[in-house]
Amino acid sequence: MNSATIITVFNHKGGVGKTTTAVNLAAGLCLGYGKRCLVVDMDPQANASRALLGIEATDAQQTMRDVLLNEGPVNRSIVDVVVKTSLPGLSVAVADLSLSEAELKLTSRMSRELVLRECLGPAISSFDFIVIDCAPSLGLLTLNGLAAAQEVVIPCETQFLSLRGLRYVLDVLNLVKARLNPAMRVLGVLPTKFYVLSKANNEALDCMRNLKQVHVFEAVVPRDVRAEEAPSHGRSLIEYAPESRAAAQYRKFAGEVIALCQG
Repeated sequence: MNSATIITVFNHKGGVGKTTTAVNLAAGLCLGYGKRCLVVDMDPQANASRALLGIEATDAQQTMRDVLLNEGPVNRSIVDVVVKTSLPGLSVAVADLSLSEAELKLTSRMSRELVLRECLGPAISSFDFIVIDCAPSLGLLTLNGLAAAQEVVIPCETQFLSLRGLRYVLDVLNLVKARLNPAMRVLGVLPTKFYVLSKANNEALDCMRNLKQVHVFEAVVPRDVRAEEAPSHGRSLIEYAPESRAAAQYRKFAGEVIALCQG
């Protein structure tokens, strides 16, 4: 690849495995395919940063807030906030709670939805994939993540309410594509938090498989307690518990993403 493929992981609903998907997609692309990946943390909760580094950003550390606002006499580039993780080839552009301030201040800017797209420029040639982890909301930070995307992945829990909300997610993406980012493509829906013995989960998965307006990945990520443990160790699930069923599905998912992006 001559420049990075930008993939935004989005769902306005929380608790669907969005950050876990972003982190493990990037890790799967690095480990399984030797790709150079950057995770851009666009969530003020900074869960992706914490999951990949195992520590919080320090008060003196530059974060995505500084990149987006670019205040003061010194220009801040995204390369200034990129930190290498323990996994070779995988880096993260760190965030912290101050990112909420950036969302408020950006509201008065011209072309405020396109700030991130411009900020990614210096990193495009240094990575094969840039994976953007958005907040579980439809705020300005999330719109920036979608406006910068070439591809979008939608993690969706195999539950009735999540499936019901998926229609709204697709409507939002169609609107973003029409108004902000005509080149954006929805790669597909990733079923998450699946419990094979749950009748409700199986019914929800069947409904997903029958959707005609969007692709659904073959990979299905099961519920796995080790996915909850991995962030406290500052590692992706694929590194922390490579033998787990969820890790195997995330590796399968990474392969599907590669095939779709290169197809």
